[in-house]
Amino acid sequence: MTERYDPAANVWLPISSLSMARRTLGGTYSPNTYSLMAFGGWNGDYESRTESITCEGGQVLPTPTATVPVSPSATPSATPVTCTIEFEDVITGSTFYPYVHCLACLGIINGYPCGGPGEPCNPTNDPYFRPNDPVTRGQLTKIVSESAGFNDAVSGQTFEDVQPGSTFYTYTERLIQHAVMSGYPCGGPSEPCGPDSKPYFRPNSGATRGQLTKIVSNAAGYGDPPQGQTFEDVQPGSSFYTYTQRLTSRGVMNGYPCGGAGEPCVPPDSRPYFRPNNPVTRGQTSKIVTNTFFPSCSP
Repeated sequence: MTERYDPAANVWLPISSLSMARRTLGGTYSPNTYSLMAFGGWNGDYESRTESITCEGGQVLPTPTATVPVSPSATPSATPVTCTIEFEDVITGSTFYPYVHCLACLGIINGYPCGGPGEPCNPTNDPYFRPNDPVTRGQLTKIVSESAGFNDAVSGQTFEDVQPGSTFYTYTERLIQHAVMSGYPCGGPSEPCGPDSKPYFRPNSGATRGQLTKIVSNAAGYGDPPQGQTFEDVQPGSSFYTYTQRLTSRGVMNGYPCGGAGEPCVPPDSRPYFRPNNPVTRGQTSKIVTNTFFPSCSP
């Protein structure tokens, strides 16, 4: 028998049976609607229970579902937990605080333990996030894959330099399965072709601002045709034009005002610049990812 829980009425209601019998719990999460669906089968006294995290400002954020033993008469309940995660170098009121705090509360990002060079420990031993450091391509796969809610089982090996069991293997394979990104053909310097001529992903290389727009836009499933031109340095037909336009049309990000060094204002529009080939930082990544997948976290 399959049932759904109605929190308003605090009752379980029968619905159509699953097409396949299931013995263990499985689930899926939609980051755009904060909907969590769990499916399972049981022959004992178990229920599915969902907890939530309340971030600053009172916003409730979802966390994974856990199956716990309960009595047959018990009913599901949600237990709000205050998110107390803080970073020593991303304080309240700073540029990237709401975005970093959001992703940290969701368990999508973490930081570095205090005590390293130039990162002293405060009385609460808060970690450091390093918002101005460049994000690597491998780190980006993890952040985007988890933000998009991808949880597919993976197998095989797409990239020569991302082997099964390595840190970012699962996330790169999930993004490949969703046609989010690609790599670099083998045969370049220090990237020899193996028996299968697999491409290389370069997980430890820094990601660019343009690459971020492509990965985020594709993972979010945006397919609308781009229109107009927002940035002076991202012209129609260029590599990242489609993706930057899709994100800017949704208010996800912006650029830099014209008039700086090497970025003249071009009449009549005096468009801003996006700098698509510049390295993207961990702070910038947190902002673009949060605005795309968790817009309710945005200030």
